[in-house]
Amino acid sequence: MELASHFVGAGGAVILALIAFSIVFLVLIGLSLIIVGNKCLSEVVDSRKKQQIASSTPKPAAPAVSRSVATGASQNADEENLVAVLTAAVAATLGSAVTVTNVRPVFAVSRQAGSGSGWRALARTCNLEGQGF
Repeated sequence: MELASHFVGAGGAVILALIAFSIVFLVLIGLSLIIVGNKCLSEVVDSRKKQQIASSTPKPAAPAVSRSVATGASQNADEENLVAVLTAAVAATLGSAVTVTNVRPVFAVSRQAGSGSGWRALARTCNLEGQGF
């Protein structure tokens, strides 16, 4: 009796289909377990790295400079870095010499109270609204 004789006719087709589907679902379950295991492993590695960093970094001494002065200087340096990064990005995109002189934040559409419809607020945010409309 050969192996092929078990898969003859409609009954053989059903048996073959059940075997094929079983293999597919076993492989999918195995891949799901690998993904979950990878997630758990990465969480363990991240927590160990955080513990090592927390234990290796000493506590900083209290700053002698007042908080407002330090914050103002930090914000100024951050703004200068932001302008430099934006200038580099625009120059890389356009491929020519560009100077960014002013940076102002654009607030989210939900923060613009009384601006009419949501579509109009979005157009204003994206600078797409025409002057004559």
